[in-house]
Amino acid sequence: MDKANFPSMPKVTVLMSVYNGEAYLDESISSILDQTFKDFEFLIINDGSTDKSLRIINKYAQQDKRLKVISHGNKGLVTALNEGVQLARGKYIARMDADDISLPTRLEKQFAFLEANSNCSILATRVIVIDEYGIQQGDWEEDVDNVSSEAILRYLPTSSCLAHPSIMVRADVLRNYKYRNIPASEDYDLWLRLATDGKHISKLREPLLKYRMSPGSITQEANKKKSPVKKLQYTKRAFLIRRLGTLHFNRFDRAVLASYIKTWLRPYLSRTKRVLATPLIIQERRSFKSRLAKNASKSNRQKILFLVPWLSMGGAEKVMLDLVEGLSPEYEIHILITEQVIENKWTHRFNAARAIVDLRGAVHYPSNKTAYVIKYVAINHIDFVIISNSFVGYSAIPGIKKLSGDTKIIDILHGQGGRLDKGSSPLFSLPYHKLINRRVTVTDYLRDYMNKEFRLNKKDFYFIPNGVSTEGSVNDKRGNYKRNNSIAGNTKIVAWVGRFNDEKKPFLGLEIARKVSQEIDNCIFVFAGDGPQKKQMEEFIKGGGLQKRILLPGPLDNPELLLIDSEVLLLTSEMEGMPLAILEASAIGVPVVATKVGGVPEIVTDSKTGFLIPYDENSVKNFSAAVLKLLNDNELRGLFSVNSIQKARSFTKQKMINEYRKILESL
Repeated sequence: MDKANFPSMPKVTVLMSVYNGEAYLDESISSILDQTFKDFEFLIINDGSTDKSLRIINKYAQQDKRLKVISHGNKGLVTALNEGVQLARGKYIARMDADDISLPTRLEKQFAFLEANSNCSILATRVIVIDEYGIQQGDWEEDVDNVSSEAILRYLPTSSCLAHPSIMVRADVLRNYKYRNIPASEDYDLWLRLATDGKHISKLREPLLKYRMSPGSITQEANKKKSPVKKLQYTKRAFLIRRLGTLHFNRFDRAVLASYIKTWLRPYLSRTKRVLATPLIIQERRSFKSRLAKNASKSNRQKILFLVPWLSMGGAEKVMLDLVEGLSPEYEIHILITEQVIENKWTHRFNAARAIVDLRGAVHYPSNKTAYVIKYVAINHIDFVIISNSFVGYSAIPGIKKLSGDTKIIDILHGQGGRLDKGSSPLFSLPYHKLINRRVTVTDYLRDYMNKEFRLNKKDFYFIPNGVSTEGSVNDKRGNYKRNNSIAGNTKIVAWVGRFNDEKKPFLGLEIARKVSQEIDNCIFVFAGDGPQKKQMEEFIKGGGLQKRILLPGPLDNPELLLIDSEVLLLTSEMEGMPLAILEASAIGVPVVATKVGGVPEIVTDSKTGFLIPYDENSVKNFSAAVLKLLNDNELRGLFSVNSIQKARSFTKQKMINEYRKILESL
């Protein structure tokens, strides 16, 4: 098909290449056809798809004459794109991928900008990162941090900060430069070539594309074939070879060369640095014995050392706190904080411990952390080591067994880990399985998971569910949270408690809050927590005008007062162990609406103490319906409340402590 076959001259050509993209193609095509800007042609190259992609494309082509289809055998993305570039008749070409979603005003705003800024050759937009179900994730940091043209130019020698399917480019520029056959990095190669020739690159600050980052997305599939670092290095090398051939090497080229060399040298420099630091590392390691001996415990009581990554608000940390307080009358408690990720805001709560040592202050060289733990165990004559989510703790096990053979090792597995870290503690613990004296899982689900995923015998794991206090009345505390935060007494609260990160899916919670707020007036959502996605959450709330309906009070040292004044607890995690927030809510009679994941079904009985919702493409709709049902039906909420209190009696804090005490006594 050639240009002559197309009627009228459009202002914009939207170019999409499709290869087996049926999963998200409907939504992607619809997002373009529904644009507020109408003067465009939509050119789709079906590059040899063997699934239902062509059938889907043809369906839309029959409905909208702006959509033009070219179908042939698989030639590869670069060939397909260059074919589309030559056929494009618009003044501008907007790229689009088969798994992404353009927001309604994308083309309108990009067209207006390019028309008003004749010096701009290529215009990207910020993006909203979504998963396979269309649920918003955290920001792509490089995209957010590099918006101005100056920032983009500074960052491009290092890596890409432009989402390829978000760009609109002048057609004559793209025809002149074309895409080069750089595997999985044809876009970054294009940015480098444009930048070195002084072509102006801009980006709209407003996010106008939903950019899918999921296990099966175009970007992730490309990353499976070659690591992102290797792709970048390959692309930079190809670019530099081309530039050397022109005998013109400008400032931008030198920056790309410097970045390439720096990355290439990094592993060698790292090894050299370690070699040069070896005498200092050995010297520090030798000092541990004398340093630790000064404050060594002289108590005759049996001693427990807890190895934890941090002491901050969280379910695993609350379990450790309960164990420390429950076991401290009989055992001398020591705690080593082994990681450097989260601020230790809960340290003051562990005052029942004899000693708390943050390895960030005790050890200068990270490679010495394991040695410090081993020495600490030996010099303090530790009887039991309890590991909770500490990678350093696991790596210290062989040394502890060698130097302190009588010390017993116990580990607690709280969850299976997220898909991004591919298993977390359960996976990392595998090499040490036979050296651990007692292994504990907080859910029966996790015990099954270890058996199915890693073929470990279920009998090797002790199942000890988490527990909460079920004693005392909450009536005297009712209304305190509302009064302290100037919330009207008749306002219904939906609480969300947790860390603002990808695994907890706070943006799913925000979407639910937005939908529910459209249906009911006297209701607010309180998201209690903190984390890396807080800034994006604030932008979401402000952008939607939801400041009065969604509150972010920050992390609560004790969320009990919030839960007491709440009608519903909302939990939206993609992965979970046994969330203490659910147990705490159940103990005071607050119904729960939660994702049906991990150990959650062990503590929430669907349609009796709460509602369990699958994490899928219908999550927002189904969660919202469940929350609305509870908010609007006082009788149902009251029934769930009674059932929740009864259910929580099976998960008491004292019962949990007693089970751990039995394990210690058995060793």
